[in-house]
Amino acid sequence: MVRILLCGCFGKMGRVIQQLVAGRTDCTIAAGVDLFADSAAAFPAYTNIADVQEEADVIIDFSHPSLLTPILSYAAQKGGIPAVLCTTGYSAEQVEALKTAAQTQPVFYSRNMSLGINLLIELSKKAAKVLGDQFDIEIIEKHHNQKIDAPSGTALMLADAIASVRDGETQYVYDRHAQRKKREKARSACTPYAAARSSASTKSFSPATTRSSRSPTPRSRRSFSQPARSTRLSTCAARAPACTTCPI
Repeated sequence: MVRILLCGCFGKMGRVIQQLVAGRTDCTIAAGVDLFADSAAAFPAYTNIADVQEEADVIIDFSHPSLLTPILSYAAQKGGIPAVLCTTGYSAEQVEALKTAAQTQPVFYSRNMSLGINLLIELSKKAAKVLGDQFDIEIIEKHHNQKIDAPSGTALMLADAIASVRDGETQYVYDRHAQRKKREKARSACTPYAAARSSASTKSFSPATTRSSRSPTPRSRRSFSQPARSTRLSTCAARAPACTTCPI
């Protein structure tokens, strides 16, 4: 029986993990860590990981970047408990600290645990290898109004994977809608569109779109990854109120 210490146990993903574990017989949640208590929990819950008294075989984390250092410290103190880290928003310094910890204790880190997204990443890497530098890469994403980080960890994970198979250094450019100039060859654009006014609960993530630098993309192929018409109109109006040539 695998005993799980679940960090972020009362968040959305934490509750999903609870439901999955409840349907299994080979693992159990020994304890949880969360800033918000839930008296209905079927396991002991703490607001500080250092206060956990129960023994655990693995840590699963769907919490907040601020908990990374306490998690790594706790895992080390307990003899190197394996840690599965699924939180996004780590700073560059935190990623380096994570890599350092992984040299002495088991760590599995992914900014997106979805099978579909990880398959998309592998397919995008293969496409980048085949298409080479004759094609540009741009990532456009859209989320529901509960999304906090932009660009998302998923978009950065996808961009990092593509950059890892391209020749030369790739520079990331964000919010390109605010720039009126051509993109340089070594740059990949990542444009997050947050549906701030939308109450929709469905996430949609557009894959990296590739476009030959020698010919324009037909409108029928381009429209699927563009933001909603109202969003584009408001963006254009703020950028160039007198514009009358925009096809949208």
